[in-house]
Amino acid sequence: MNGNSGNNNEEINAVSLGSVDNGTQNLNVPIGDIPPVTPIPEEPMDTLGDTPSLNASNEQPVSVVSETIKEPTPEVVTPVEPDINSIPDVPPLEPVAPINYDIPEVIDNMPVFNDIGTVPPISDIPAVNNVIAEPAVPESPKKKGMNKTLFVVIIILALCLVGGGVYVLLNKANSKPQVSTKLVKIEAGSVVSTNIKDYAVFKNMDSSTCNFDTSEITDTTKVGAEYKFIITCGDKSYQGKAKIVDTTPPDITLREVNVAVNEEVTAEEFIANCKDATQCSYSFKDEAKLKEYLSAAASYHIPIIVTDEAGNQKEVTGILNVSENVTSMAVVCSKTNDSYEEVNKFGLIDEDMSFNKSTKRVYTFKISTKEEYEKLKVENKDKKEVSYLDVTGVPTFDDDSLTLTLTKKIAYSDLVSEIGSEVPSSYGELKQFFELKDYTCSIGYF
Repeated sequence: MNGNSGNNNEEINAVSLGSVDNGTQNLNVPIGDIPPVTPIPEEPMDTLGDTPSLNASNEQPVSVVSETIKEPTPEVVTPVEPDINSIPDVPPLEPVAPINYDIPEVIDNMPVFNDIGTVPPISDIPAVNNVIAEPAVPESPKKKGMNKTLFVVIIILALCLVGGGVYVLLNKANSKPQVSTKLVKIEAGSVVSTNIKDYAVFKNMDSSTCNFDTSEITDTTKVGAEYKFIITCGDKSYQGKAKIVDTTPPDITLREVNVAVNEEVTAEEFIANCKDATQCSYSFKDEAKLKEYLSAAASYHIPIIVTDEAGNQKEVTGILNVSENVTSMAVVCSKTNDSYEEVNKFGLIDEDMSFNKSTKRVYTFKISTKEEYEKLKVENKDKKEVSYLDVTGVPTFDDDSLTLTLTKKIAYSDLVSEIGSEVPSSYGELKQFFELKDYTCSIGYF
């Protein structure tokens, strides 16, 4: 429509109802130049419904072109593959009021300069992204792999160089002759070794070219003693230290002991021989049990602990025979001084007449007055041990002679300490030994 309301009917009558060739129709021809058409006879318009005739108005009839109306040839539409990149139809956006910009807008880290004071019209096509990112150039895998390989090769070469240098330095240092002395431990009582390799470690050299001196190691029985030794190789000398140690427990030989009921017994009496580099000492494992055994006649097994000077211990078991009446063979040696008479009974073994290391000593004190005697007796009544003039033993009081007798067993170690030497083991030597010390000795059964 042209917008001219006065010519509406004229323009409607000027419309051609004939066929239109879409290919040749000139849409720019004015309506007034269209030739008149032959009018169509008035017929009921069954097919057009109740639409009024075009000639119902007072206007002059319009000639209708008498042309046969052809059915339009259906146009074959070729299906078009959807374009995945096409922008879908969306409703138009409402215009936006202009916005003033004082500074450029930054979108995705890139400045966008717009016209100041105006906003361009918004397109009906939705904007996906105002900034088109440049496609990333993929890094060449081959180049990356080559860089890693080159780095690994460099590291390996560096390690090889460092390791090779260390190896060369170590080999150079290890190739030098070396002598390392040992802290030598010599077992007590043993013979000093003459093997130089027992005193040092030799590296990159022949030990036979060296000499060693152990002349300072003089006594191997002194446990804990330390001595120096010297190894000489060419013009160099190396000093070491040797220490005497005792790690071997004593070797013990036992014998049976016979005593009377309630008689005392010492641990040494069970020992026939103690073989060790140092002095041996003896003790009962259970003193209380031993006293219980001595109160009743029977045979008992007595555990004994043997210890050497280095602290090595060994437990042995002796046999104790307790009887009502026991007759023992002994060497009896006695002497008298101003205060008391001392009698020593050295036990002997019947088979070979040798000393069994059992010594019973009896001290007899003569009390000068009866008053003193009675006072001493009252003070020590019912005591199992009494001390008098620095002597301690089992007391016996004799009212007729006004005497006090103290009896005790002497341990062999105490006897040796008292005398200052070992005691002979045979009867003849034992008798002679004490007679030389002003004792009167005899042999008998007691």
